[in-house]
Amino acid sequence: MVEWYTRSAWRARALWRDLGAEDGHELLVETGMVWLVGRQGNYAELAERTMQTVGPRCERLSHAQLESLFPAISVDDLAYGLLEPQAGVLRATDCVHALVRKALHHGAQFMRGTARPTSNGVVVDHTELSADRVIWACGAWLGELFPDWVPVTATRQMALYWDVEPGWREVPAWVDESANVYGMPDMDGLGFKAQTEARSRRVELDEPREFELDMVAETRQYLASRFPPLASVGLLRAQIMHYEMTPDANFAIGPLPDEDAVWIMGGGSGHGF
Repeated sequence: MVEWYTRSAWRARALWRDLGAEDGHELLVETGMVWLVGRQGNYAELAERTMQTVGPRCERLSHAQLESLFPAISVDDLAYGLLEPQAGVLRATDCVHALVRKALHHGAQFMRGTARPTSNGVVVDHTELSADRVIWACGAWLGELFPDWVPVTATRQMALYWDVEPGWREVPAWVDESANVYGMPDMDGLGFKAQTEARSRRVELDEPREFELDMVAETRQYLASRFPPLASVGLLRAQIMHYEMTPDANFAIGPLPDEDAVWIMGGGSGHGF
């Protein structure tokens, strides 16, 4: 399964680059990505072995090499770093716009509204539509629309973007394996992103998206320990969002039982992008 995901991500990288070239915009920024590997770096070791088999380049980094990549970083609790130099960050909003433009160019019709499945196809608001095949790729709403077939639950996460000095705009994206935190450089003036994956909780989709001060405090505490100069930087913005999670965190992709004309795709949150 890990090898399948690696091949899929590697293929997606090529397709995003192709779409960016066709659309005339840089959709994928090849920042590189660094795994910050703790003393028990089991997942990073698996990732390293898989990449060596599948093809994406990776290389282990010493403490000194890690320190050269960031304006400041605390490495005492790390075993090593693992660099994927060809990895990068997608400009997600630009990507969606580029996909819509390409779809429209090839004859698609764009509709904005609330969609629900029907016995014959789809209803968008009050407009009924039919098709040879319907694909539902609707994120956290997938489990609500197909509760009998798709084990997707909605959880909530908060991405935080911090006001940093210019030097933090040139760093690689990073994942701190043991702390379960990841982030990316300040791109396009949006801020230095740091987000924990450890505190997701199940939510109802109609709940208000509340700002969580305790998560801000926890993330700031992490930044102070890993990147000490960021201990007191200001918070530029917060993005409160829903994740779509399956019980085993794998994707749910395929036709509904006995309904080859209706497909569902989800379960991966942003990782499926």
